[in-house]
Amino acid sequence: MELPPSQIHLPRWLQGIVAATGGLGLFLIAFLDSSVLTFPVINDLLLIDLSIRFPSRMPYYAGMATLGSVGGCLLLYYIARKGGEAMFRRMRGLAQSGFKRGRSGMGLSASY
Repeated sequence: MELPPSQIHLPRWLQGIVAATGGLGLFLIAFLDSSVLTFPVINDLLLIDLSIRFPSRMPYYAGMATLGSVGGCLLLYYIARKGGEAMFRRMRGLAQSGFKRGRSGMGLSASY
């Protein structure tokens, strides 16, 4: 008995990658979905499709999807953390320079 072809709509280049790599392709899709690109529902459909085709590999596929998702979230967290720190430093520098100008305008010392 042969399984029908997959009905998941992905770009052709991405279909080739996922078909050729299985769990690693699922990891890649999950990583990208959780970080910089969005593939709504695709990750779930791929997990279901691969698990139907190869039931004994389902824990492996679920693990790869989980690891990819966690990795993507960590990347996004790191990017946001670094961007937030840079913004904080920039805003703090602007606030301090304004504070010093204000104190010196009143004839007070500019140091704390």
